Amino acid sequence: FRSEGTRPHHINIHFPHLVSILSIRLYLDFEADGSFTPTRIFFLAGTGYHDLILFSELDMRQPKGWVDVPLENIGGDDGKTLRVFLVQIQIADNHQNGKDARVRGLKVY
Repeated sequence: FRSEGTRPHHINIHFPHLVSILSIRLYLDFEADGSFTPTRIFFLAGTGYHDLILFSELDMRQPKGWVDVPLENIGGDDGKTLRVFLVQIQIADNHQNGKDARVRGLKVY
């Protein structure tokens, strides 16, 4: 994912039916991307844009590699299962206050 312009940058993941998400991972590389590397990311979920709720956030310094999104106390029998139609990832800040953003990989299980 690559984005230019004003923040926050958004990645929207729409599902055609209700899904259960057990894990979300991002691949970030500070060494390769420098000021394009996100340092603060918010994760929201819901049935659509009208009811998005913050379920997790990440604050990072100089990430390199796969970063796991914390899914604690969010629902399901195990407390770690997210059931949604829409996940929105908001990149709020970048390293060195850069305005463009780069996410090299995204996995949703």
